[in-house]
Amino acid sequence: MAVFCSYSSFDLLALFGGVIFLLYVLFTRHYNYWMKLGVPHIPPSVFRTNIIPLLRHGTPGRLKQLYREHEGLDFVGVFLYDRPILLLRDPGLVRTVLVDDSDVFAGRSVDLKESWDLKALLGPETWWSTREVIDSSFSPDGLEMAFPRLRRCGHDIIERLHGEVFEVREFTIRHTIDVLSSCAFGIQADSFQEPEGTLARLLRRYLEPNTWESFKIKVCSFSPSLCYLLWSDPLEDLKTYIRLKITDQKSGRSPSECILSRFKYKVFLSAGFKTSSGVIGLAIYELSRQPQLQARLRSDIRAALSRHGGGLTYEVLQQMKYLDMLVSETLRKYPPVSCLERRSVRDYVIPGSDVTLKKGCSIVISLLGIHHDPQYYPEPGLFDPERFGDSLSVQSAFLPFGDGPRKCLGKSFGTLVVKSALAHLFQKYEFRPCQEHKIPVTATQENIYLTVHAVE
Repeated sequence: MAVFCSYSSFDLLALFGGVIFLLYVLFTRHYNYWMKLGVPHIPPSVFRTNIIPLLRHGTPGRLKQLYREHEGLDFVGVFLYDRPILLLRDPGLVRTVLVDDSDVFAGRSVDLKESWDLKALLGPETWWSTREVIDSSFSPDGLEMAFPRLRRCGHDIIERLHGEVFEVREFTIRHTIDVLSSCAFGIQADSFQEPEGTLARLLRRYLEPNTWESFKIKVCSFSPSLCYLLWSDPLEDLKTYIRLKITDQKSGRSPSECILSRFKYKVFLSAGFKTSSGVIGLAIYELSRQPQLQARLRSDIRAALSRHGGGLTYEVLQQMKYLDMLVSETLRKYPPVSCLERRSVRDYVIPGSDVTLKKGCSIVISLLGIHHDPQYYPEPGLFDPERFGDSLSVQSAFLPFGDGPRKCLGKSFGTLVVKSALAHLFQKYEFRPCQEHKIPVTATQENIYLTVHAVE
């Protein structure tokens, strides 16, 4: 009996050792990748420079850390778990990759099912034909057509500010859901009155993945091949509900009149939500800490309104220069997307070097790293809209929506939603920090509690 127990323990130990060995081989099989290419790189180590820093800081934080640690280099080879990725640091090289050579870097490292592929959405084969249709919907004429609905939603949030203390994140999420449902579907979600209503609930499921969905995203970042096994289509219920709702609507407005009917609504939802909800809340938070900035913004808003009879229109909003500066600074300090990733579709020689990236190699750009680099933004932790008073010295150092032909499709719409909400709110109210909230904000997912006061 003792021999059997000893033999079983040995088997278990051997099995455990075999698993550890296989995991080690899995993680280290590419560790000589950058050395073979002659690329400056971090010394590969399974735990010290890879897994532990990624678990401690997350991928965005780790990439920002690596960006800071390699000052003076145009690019550096890094590892995210078992994947070798080239981190670009030089704004000139970034622009070359995203703009001039965008056809080479037309792939993505993680190709989710179409309905979940919120960043890439379209492969290089169908990109240009679909892009033309989508771009027309985000043209100035298309945005001006949508603005009356934004204005109605703006009036609604003014009426919703009851009481002295409110939680900014939930408030801005509900407002953004109302805006998207109105502009994309022509339907009123009424998420303030019915936060658990069908449309609001379905939109939240799509736009705010729960813990399980977030875990699957992380798994896919480690092993893209698992995406198709893990993912279901969260849009099916939403599609069905929208079709029924539009059919039952008695307003006489046909679906073809909705912005939705003119391009893929997943682009609209993703771009609008990710850009709008977080940026609105963080702009309010930053302004609550600096009353002088609030006063200047309010003066800018009211001056523009008074020049045009007091009504807020699309044209009037475009004339609010300080509002534009403030939104740009918020996007600089808190970029909606922390990093950009591309995959080469053919071999590529990095300009100014003798390094040749092989087909399928991934590159990554840390927007957090660039946007917080004191070389381009002195005192990067300081919220200072005056940075955007004049043209930036290095345009490629401001990339909240990416750059080139594959930049964020919803840049104009998302920015318009942010500006409209801020113009409505700060025309009427003043915001101040309160004891319920800790300062400073460290993540866009953190709840923000403020006090609100009406102003004359």
